[in-house]
Amino acid sequence: MPTMAGRCMEDAPLWKYAFLLINRFQYCIQVELFEAWLQRAKTCRLSITLRFEDWFYSQTHARELGSPYEIFELIAMKSGQLEAIDLVFPDARCAEILNNEKESLSSLRFLCIKYLETGSPVDVGLMEDQVSLKHLVVNLINANFTLPRSCFSLSMLDLKGVDLEMVVAIIRMAPNLRTCRLKEVNGPESPIFDPSPVTAPSLESLEVRWCYSFSLPSIFGELPNLSELIIRGNYYPCLEEIKRFFDMRSLKLKRFHLTIDETMKLEGIRGLLNYHNITLVSLSFHNHSCRARSLHEEIHQMLTPRNGNPDLLPNLQHYEYHPPKQEFFSPLSMACLVHMLKERWEASKLAAKPENASPAVFSVRLPYFCCTDILESLETEREEGLRIETDLFCKGES
Repeated sequence: MPTMAGRCMEDAPLWKYAFLLINRFQYCIQVELFEAWLQRAKTCRLSITLRFEDWFYSQTHARELGSPYEIFELIAMKSGQLEAIDLVFPDARCAEILNNEKESLSSLRFLCIKYLETGSPVDVGLMEDQVSLKHLVVNLINANFTLPRSCFSLSMLDLKGVDLEMVVAIIRMAPNLRTCRLKEVNGPESPIFDPSPVTAPSLESLEVRWCYSFSLPSIFGELPNLSELIIRGNYYPCLEEIKRFFDMRSLKLKRFHLTIDETMKLEGIRGLLNYHNITLVSLSFHNHSCRARSLHEEIHQMLTPRNGNPDLLPNLQHYEYHPPKQEFFSPLSMACLVHMLKERWEASKLAAKPENASPAVFSVRLPYFCCTDILESLETEREEGLRIETDLFCKGES
């Protein structure tokens, strides 16, 4: 049977969710089923997720065997009923089909789009008249996205592979934005682009991942309600930039995730951790240089709670470690890491509040070559609340 999931077709108002994984050998059946479902769903709001098997991207003749254009034409016919759509645009024609549909998207609350084809950029103008969107997710490595005329209702924003101008423009139009996640944002295309700081009065959570091309402090102005800040990606930003971000505004964070790496000086790291010792609940450490072996031990000794001394990070709940290759990971480094994790877990259990039924929680993410020794060392500690995750290759954060 083709991969197409949803509610029972016997009752059209209940059958509002559909997930389609386009399969080369069952494409015609999928189109027929999808069309039959849309015909029965005459008035209810619709939620549609569309994905493609790998063959569509890897084989040059795949689209001749089963092109997705009929699927996109069917979706466009029901644009007025769409409440949530999560789409992949394999090529420019798929985007054009939806761009040319003039029916209002007044019911749409969630939009997730990803454009895959390389070559000439395509314009995705799906949102020109949209005013009621709550959550927007855009991953357009090689496409232009026409901004909606209004983002007043937008509360969640996820942008990847877009230009800085788009980020600034959307945030300025979204006074009610509460969550913003930016990943691999490109620098401005215009050499004269120098925006005034963007204020986000309602923003509560900001996540910046692997954004090397712009200055975090210079983009954002006042963030009076920001309570969660997540900074991911080694080699950026530098300690001075992070410090400037906090010096330029008065923030009252409840949760803070920081990435440190071997390019930062130890005393600078210590000062930053001391400054944010209450709000820092999650920490990543990247050390990809075999020349900075001693930094392993120094950082992990710094993070180890010691008897009689206050814990540097009393609220730390999650730790991610990305060391150099296995051959540069010394037994001393492993011993320091194991000792730090055991002491942190003990500190987490002591900090738990039994009167409030608050269990100890601590999670760690490690490369695969660390996990065997770690699991053996912590075998007696594998209690509820301690979670160990691993990356198979651990070349960076997702």
